[in-house]
Amino acid sequence: MPTINDAVVIDAPIEAVFEYVAAPENHTVMNPNITEVTGVEELPNGGREADFTFRMLGRDLRGHVRDVEVVPPERRVFDVEGDVDARTTYELSTEDGRTRFDFTNEVDPPESGVSGLLVGSLLGQYLKRNARSTMENTKRILETGAADD
Repeated sequence: MPTINDAVVIDAPIEAVFEYVAAPENHTVMNPNITEVTGVEELPNGGREADFTFRMLGRDLRGHVRDVEVVPPERRVFDVEGDVDARTTYELSTEDGRTRFDFTNEVDPPESGVSGLLVGSLLGQYLKRNARSTMENTKRILETGAADD
């Protein structure tokens, strides 16, 4: 199971960062590979669930995301089920008046055996690059006020 970790410090209040990253509809802007988010619904735990399309290596992958733990403004954990299964954790903390955004994504490779290891390795490399882009986009959006547009 590839685990992807990344972090960024954002010059914005923790509450604003959490509000932005906890909204599935913002992920089409944050994440360069999410092309569509639909069916967003509120959950009793304060989180949300939604369907999404993720473009990877020229192929559309579909999935469903569901928040399993929501602790505003510090933590969001969500499960992804679909063409690729994963558990993603967002940890937010205050650091010198700014917000540290730690990202962890634990991905289940789509197949088992030797081919699954190869797919898992390629998937891990691809998702690491995607995580870095997502973190940089989120920082840029929140620091430039683009989230308010």
